[in-house]
Amino acid sequence: MFKKETDKNYKVDSKSWEEIHVMPHIDDIKKSGVSLKKISVSVVVLIIVITAVAGIFFLLESKKFFRQNNNSNTGNIGLNTNTDKNINVGTNVNTDSNANLNANANTNINTNADLNNNANSNKEIKPPVLAGQLPPGKDFDNDGLTDMEEEVYDTSYSRKDTDGDGYGDKEEILNGYSPTLPDGTLNGSAVVADYSNSEFNYGILYPAKFIWTETSQKRLVIFDTRMGSSIAVMVRNNSLKLGPSEYFSALFPDKKDKFSLTKINNFDVIKDEDGLVYYLFSSDVPDSVYVIEYRPGSRNSLDYLVSFELMAKNFVLK
Repeated sequence: MFKKETDKNYKVDSKSWEEIHVMPHIDDIKKSGVSLKKISVSVVVLIIVITAVAGIFFLLESKKFFRQNNNSNTGNIGLNTNTDKNINVGTNVNTDSNANLNANANTNINTNADLNNNANSNKEIKPPVLAGQLPPGKDFDNDGLTDMEEEVYDTSYSRKDTDGDGYGDKEEILNGYSPTLPDGTLNGSAVVADYSNSEFNYGILYPAKFIWTETSQKRLVIFDTRMGSSIAVMVRNNSLKLGPSEYFSALFPDKKDKFSLTKINNFDVIKDEDGLVYYLFSSDVPDSVYVIEYRPGSRNSLDYLVSFELMAKNFVLK
């Protein structure tokens, strides 16, 4: 059984009580000879030393910070570069380059590069070149046949008179003679062929190297040169049975004075102002007009004018 001891044997004397106090009394300090003033001065000095050390450390760190910041910036220069380019694509190209350089005494570099490329595709639209304004094709020997037509009729590029009979190649072709055989005729030779239209009862002589196609009603026939251009033959209605001048003026009111009137074989012929369209009128078929048209197509020159004239001169009704 637990038995609590009584404190009858627990006796504290004055000597034991004094040993319990471990912190000295002020009187004891005075007795020990330690000056309170000296302690205060030591504390103040210690505080000053700590403050000085902290200040020196702060200054050193600040210098290091500014040195690193200066290394990242090039020489206290503020550089603002604005480059505006406006490009107008047309006949004129205007390039405006504005460079603004502002020198600011600070440690920051501001680089603003504004590049505005405004490509305005405002190309000048030129009016189309009229077919009649195109130049004739190249003619090396100046015999009236272009170099391309020399190939069509198997004639010489370097001689005006291929067969040497005293007549030029162009002259012989347009008059129905062979330019390669002194006594030969053009019709029936290998360089030309005859097309016959049974629907509208006409025939026409054309270069054999051309390829023709016709519409389902045969009102339009295209003779393709195979070099980007063609010659078209079409039949138009003339229900009012107008004469050449009246018909052309009615068809082209703004060009009623811009044509020429001539005669080919038994046809009254109107040539337009470019000379590339022939309108053939026959008293035998007054309700129809036969049109022969040179179409340059993708060519930038007129390379088959002799062939065009040849076909017009050899158009016949059957």
